[in-house]
Amino acid sequence: MERRDLPPGYNGWQALDATPQEASNGIFCCGPAPVKAIKEGDIHLKYDCPFIFAEVNADVIKWVVTNKMTAPERVYQDSNKIGKLISTKQVGTKGRMDITSNYKYAEGSEEERLVFSKALEMRNKPHTVNTGHDDTSTPNPSLSKIGISMRLKMKESPVLGQDVQLFALLKNLTSSLKKITININVQAIENNGVHLNVVCQKSYSVELKPQEEHSVLCVIPYSLYKAELTESNLLKVCAVGELTDTKEKLLAERNITLDSPKMQVEIPGNALLFAPSKVKVRFANPLTENLTNCRLIMEGNGLIIGKIERELGNLKPGHEFKISADLIPYKKGKKVLHVLFSSDNIKYIREHLDIVVSSLGEFNLHNVQ
Repeated sequence: MERRDLPPGYNGWQALDATPQEASNGIFCCGPAPVKAIKEGDIHLKYDCPFIFAEVNADVIKWVVTNKMTAPERVYQDSNKIGKLISTKQVGTKGRMDITSNYKYAEGSEEERLVFSKALEMRNKPHTVNTGHDDTSTPNPSLSKIGISMRLKMKESPVLGQDVQLFALLKNLTSSLKKITININVQAIENNGVHLNVVCQKSYSVELKPQEEHSVLCVIPYSLYKAELTESNLLKVCAVGELTDTKEKLLAERNITLDSPKMQVEIPGNALLFAPSKVKVRFANPLTENLTNCRLIMEGNGLIIGKIERELGNLKPGHEFKISADLIPYKKGKKVLHVLFSSDNIKYIREHLDIVVSSLGEFNLHNVQ
């Protein structure tokens, strides 16, 4: 885009958000902001450069709020987590194209720090918006001071319908005995990070000998999370550790994506233009309860006019559906068949199948060769 409203040098790629969640000068919009301005920290330029700059250069800061009567306590800060793997789709393929270097200099480099300082200085000038936040960098609590490290690790890849098992891994880094209480909170979350209902809360007390490593197993039962889970299949686990003697705190977090059960989709043989092709879909119920109000939808540009829908009723534990449907492709070339399964228990299972549609003449020629 040519930007005649800006000084020379800011034409070209512009960043914008077509579905903004916040108002800009009273209007729900975001951008266009010159990508060059984002990279160089020129956040005084139009439009919404401070906001987009922060999207790729922010710090992650975590606070613990004990109750309304006490001040929040900062327990975690990471200056390197935001703005990694900025991506777009590659032209002509399904691959990922990394465009991080278009938006920022290498994380931690001298150029990146200079740009950050420049943007911070501009933000605090009268003509830019000042949020009033303190930008003094406060390091994470020193491990050598607290004396304990803590992280969360999955026991195995979690699957929807099964109990989720994860470990809180602790290590005493000192030569003295340490006592710590670990409070674990599990919540269902959306893709955008919005926290929903609490699934469960657990508390553990651990005593660590000098240099000792210890693991605490936390089980999140399917019976507790099934009613709270959204179609995102996401759980957020927060573990806050508090030392018994000093009351200092540690924080460990992990987002858990529950894998959906697999659905098999296949087309035996070749797909020919204007000729029926049979699609076969197979799905087994992995849960220990009935799947109710099951439904299957198939769509595909060039493969199906409109969509194919099947109401499947209920499916008992361990039983399976075997569904066949006829497609009559009406366009040649590479096509994608999208298959969606839904039920009251499992919101959505999506699969896709790449299909190459040939004309009868092309198919015969290929077979002869």
